[in-house]
Amino acid sequence: MKVEYIEDGMEIFFQNYFFKNIDWNKKEEVIEKIKEILLKINEQYNLNMRGLYKIKVYPHKIGVFIQVISIDEELYSYIDYLRAMGIAVSTNQ
Repeated sequence: MKVEYIEDGMEIFFQNYFFKNIDWNKKEEVIEKIKEILLKINEQYNLNMRGLYKIKVYPHKIGVFIQVISIDEELYSYIDYLRAMGIAVSTNQ
C-alpha cells in the first residue's frame, strides 16, 4: 500500500490481496469493501479523514488505485449534505 497526500485529498495504491474475491461488477460489494478498508487504514495509520469525500476507484490487474477527494461542505445545501453523508464510490474499469 502506498499513500500520497495531494492538495484536496489523497491517492492510495493497494496491492490486489486487499481485494481478494471481490466482484467488481457488484457495486454494493465494492462500496462496502472500500468503506471497510478506508476505515481500517484511517484508524491504523491516523490519516485524519474527516468530512465528505468523493472516492474514485481504478481496478487494475496488479492492484487498485483509489483517489480520495475532499469535498467542501459549504458548496452543498443542507439537503445535499444529508444525501452525501455516505461514501460515494465510483469504479472506472
